Amino acid sequence: MSHSALIQWKKARSEYEESVKARSKGDAELYRQLVETVKSTMDEKLLTALCMYRWRGVSRDQVTDDRILAEIETIVQSVKNDNLPDVDRLFGKELRLDMTESDVNERVLKYFMLCNQLIEEHGLVTCFDGDHGSKEKCKLLVESLAPAELKQDVKNALRFRAPAARHDEIKLYDLILEKALEQDRDFRRRKRVRYNEPVGKVIENGLRSRRMGA
Repeated sequence: MSHSALIQWKKARSEYEESVKARSKGDAELYRQLVETVKSTMDEKLLTALCMYRWRGVSRDQVTDDRILAEIETIVQSVKNDNLPDVDRLFGKELRLDMTESDVNERVLKYFMLCNQLIEEHGLVTCFDGDHGSKEKCKLLVESLAPAELKQDVKNALRFRAPAARHDEIKLYDLILEKALEQDRDFRRRKRVRYNEPVGKVIENGLRSRRMGA
């Protein structure tokens, strides 16, 4: 099973467990009765390979769900084939604000979610651990911003007003959302002005024509 396939399996497993929790309505005993074990839902070939090669011939009967999940987590968080990609290029190409999303709050939230998705899909989780990792992640989030006006506004705020957001993802989220909302309001205001100008001219011309006709 490939790195990306394991990520999808992990996601599907999490969604499955949440659905079973919803069905059991907080009853822990009922949840244990309903939920299928990790081992029973694991790819047979992958489990066999893990037992033989990773765990040096451990029998399948000895393998617990916790051990399987821990191994999958290790694989998922590792860089693919131990080969670190060009991170700046990767995020510069794939991390974008979805400008087709009309709700600015949703647009910014999806932007941060996409960043997390890219980090997980490419096995870069450990690269963004700790203070240094947080700073690098914030840097990528800023550099990938578009349009250019939004990026510049955020950079100016980071430089002069909110330097702490350079290494604090939550503060950076608040800052980007604030600037995105400001730009959206400004865009809508200018759009109304452009619309009202020709309408005003039509009304003015109509009044002038009436006076001339009188």
